Amino acid sequence: MTTLEKAVEDNHFKNQELLPIPSCKSLAFESCFEPVPDRNNQMYIEYTRMGVEVQKFDGILVNKRQDLEPKTTGAHGDRRLLGRVSPLPIYPIGRCSDRSNHI
Repeated sequence: MTTLEKAVEDNHFKNQELLPIPSCKSLAFESCFEPVPDRNNQMYIEYTRMGVEVQKFDGILVNKRQDLEPKTTGAHGDRRLLGRVSPLPIYPIGRCSDRSNHI
């Protein structure tokens, strides 16, 4: 399982620095869920567990369009970028909406 290096995670959570994500926009500390910085919090433990469980899937559907977000969707398939996090195929399924056309 790929996880954040402790030093990178500490810089993000303790020093509130940007979290670098290969080929994507860095994640600001303020953008994280509140319980996530505490490694003993049940929500942090569950997010980590779900990250392990995802590796058992056949693929991942993402609510993105390849033609509108080629950099982000391309990073998922690139083993040097986000593709190194998960070997699963990524399926951009486009914009999902309900019948009222609201997202």
